[in-house]
Amino acid sequence: MRHDQYVLSENVELRRRKIDCCIVDRSRGRVAPLHPSEALVLSLLDGSTSIDDLTYVVGETYRISPAQARSLVDSVLDKTRSFLASSTRQELDAPRYDPKTFIFRISPEDANDCGPLDSPLALNIVLTKRCNFRCRYCYFDSCANTPEDLPGRKTLDLIEEGHDMGVVVIMLTGGEPLLYDGICEVVAAITERNMVPVISTNGSFLGSEMIEGLINAGLESIQVSLDAPCAEIHHFLTRTRNTFRTVLSGIQSLKSNGFYVRTNSVMTQNNYSHLEDLIDLLVDNNVDEIVITIQRPGSCESKIIDSSPELTEREIDYVRQKVEERMDEHDGHPRFRLNVEGEWQGQQDIIRCGNLHSSLVIHPSGNATICEMIENAPELSYGNVFESSLKEIWQGPSHQHLLDLTVDPSHIDKDCSLCENLDFCRTGCFNLSRLSEGDFFGKDPRCPGASEMRR
Repeated sequence: MRHDQYVLSENVELRRRKIDCCIVDRSRGRVAPLHPSEALVLSLLDGSTSIDDLTYVVGETYRISPAQARSLVDSVLDKTRSFLASSTRQELDAPRYDPKTFIFRISPEDANDCGPLDSPLALNIVLTKRCNFRCRYCYFDSCANTPEDLPGRKTLDLIEEGHDMGVVVIMLTGGEPLLYDGICEVVAAITERNMVPVISTNGSFLGSEMIEGLINAGLESIQVSLDAPCAEIHHFLTRTRNTFRTVLSGIQSLKSNGFYVRTNSVMTQNNYSHLEDLIDLLVDNNVDEIVITIQRPGSCESKIIDSSPELTEREIDYVRQKVEERMDEHDGHPRFRLNVEGEWQGQQDIIRCGNLHSSLVIHPSGNATICEMIENAPELSYGNVFESSLKEIWQGPSHQHLLDLTVDPSHIDKDCSLCENLDFCRTGCFNLSRLSEGDFFGKDPRCPGASEMRR
């Protein structure tokens, strides 16, 4: 696809916040931070303007050289490719955005700034730890029947606070979030404030009444877990009875009611060899997006009670091959995404913790932490929402202290302290580091070391 054919996808929006911008896909519940100069580039996409003309406008706007302008344009298009679509001149509507909206008094050279945003783009509210499934691979297994829920009034207060701070996406997770009393009221509170709700569910409560309530609340997309193409394997993995048909029927009902449906399937020793049949089942049911996730080690706080061994490299290669074959076969619909936590081969592979920079996790206890999988570690906690406001937590000393620790040579792995990628990486995933190294600030196990990674 040529660059001058790009336009923003139908359900994608650009938003200006107080001192930064973002791009959000309402139908998929996805958001990404943008420097104002990046938002300006995207606002100029109309499917007909040539790449040379686009580069010229950007260069003149920011008084930068043609080479710098071209580099900025290319990097923005690469960064946001999943938010873009192709179009022809005859299909185009009127321009959607005024580029002047995104002209801030901030230099485009700051587009690669690695620091945290002034306010979070997303909140992950863990509404409950209760769940009617007991999935063998889930790190919540050991606390699945914990009765504690986040009080409804506090949940609504957090939504209001998030709106005031400029939060764009609110993820509602669990446990099983559809078990939460008043879930449709919570979704409505989010959509009424022009924020985007995201729900991940096991699918067992997607009856007609629930789906109607979610429609009336304004929900447009939802993620449903389904790990197997048949009842026998599904019930073994989830340790349930008579739920397979219920989940599949829920997916069918969601699609018939116009939802964007993403499925997430966790590959373990027990189901990876059935991946082709699972994909065929999901495609036959018109799922919009298929996410395949390799079984992860779990949480360093909540151990997995009954898990099978992790997939071998050969088995992971098999999964990768089958996903790639289906991607080629279906050519863009449904979308496919494979989540594999393999060794980083180069700088482009580095995955940093987004919760450190652009989002915040709230647990049922009120603890605000860096990770959905870690609730009680003081080193990774910002405070408690029953004691402080979201703004006080995000801009407070605990958050800044954690940011400082991630680059403190006396506190982090020696190899990390010498790495040129440290300002971006901040030692990677804290949970994986704790599991592999016994230290939240140890080197991410996916990193072979800066000297071993190709540029």
